[in-house]
Amino acid sequence: MRFVIVGGGPAGVHAASHAARLGVEVVLIERDVIGGAAHLRDCIPSKTMIATGGALSSLERMPGMGLGRATAAVDLGSLAKRVVDVQGRLEAHATELLTSQGVRLVRGSGRLCGPNTVAADTPEGERIFDADAILLSTGSRPRVPDWADPDGDRVLTTRQAYPPPVLPEHVAVVGSGVTGVEFVHMFNSLGSEVSLVVSRHHVLPNKDAEVAAALEEDFLARGVRLLKGARATGIERRADGVRVHCDDGREVVASHVLLAVGSIPNTESLGLEAAGLAADDGGYLSVNHHCQTDVPHVYAAGDISGKLPFMAR
Repeated sequence: MRFVIVGGGPAGVHAASHAARLGVEVVLIERDVIGGAAHLRDCIPSKTMIATGGALSSLERMPGMGLGRATAAVDLGSLAKRVVDVQGRLEAHATELLTSQGVRLVRGSGRLCGPNTVAADTPEGERIFDADAILLSTGSRPRVPDWADPDGDRVLTTRQAYPPPVLPEHVAVVGSGVTGVEFVHMFNSLGSEVSLVVSRHHVLPNKDAEVAAALEEDFLARGVRLLKGARATGIERRADGVRVHCDDGREVVASHVLLAVGSIPNTESLGLEAAGLAADDGGYLSVNHHCQTDVPHVYAAGDISGKLPFMAR
């Protein structure tokens, strides 16, 4: 059996490893990082930086534990190196595991040429692979609203903030979902002043309201400014920072702004129509309980897969 996987994130890596152990001939096509950009360039860096913030918080609690006061400052260079080192170790582990199992790793961008054919655009040219089964697991990228223009300096997407070029004096976080509140906690722990633009009535709008209330109480106690019921509509770049405009007339003047307004599935260049597939308006592929798409031998997993009808997206 020939199994071709497009996308080497957690879903692709696990599928490749399990299939190889069952004796399947596996080809894994990945254009960026084995292990997944969302995993290694979002999840892992955020937890690494949160751990650093936690260490700083522990130092602040020392006097209350009968210890002399100790001080420390964030070294962004060392923090960035630590993040890269962790990413590198995890990618190397995933690559070595798949290679040892006989998985054929192809560096390039994969796309469907037909229901049983996958092309990989590689630095050496196009390569064609026939497949009995195909898994699409190309992940997602940060969503950028049309009123924002990230520059990697003052206006940042999430992936430009692990860590940012400088530690913000005052960061305005736009987006109060799980990612947004994580960044609020992280930057506050690292010593930045933080304002959070909350477009709904409370943070974590799709989570338990009591949990959200407790989190808001903790944020306020730590000096975080909450702009509840304010939807960001524009960002003005200034010589010394940014000004975030909201639809109710309120503004946030800060040194930096971080966009945490969701993600977009990477499906637009997969050549779906060649295999008789189509993404929905959000770019997601519909799947059943077995991750099968409308074409039974083509599967979709991870961030690009649509949720089942009875599950909230």
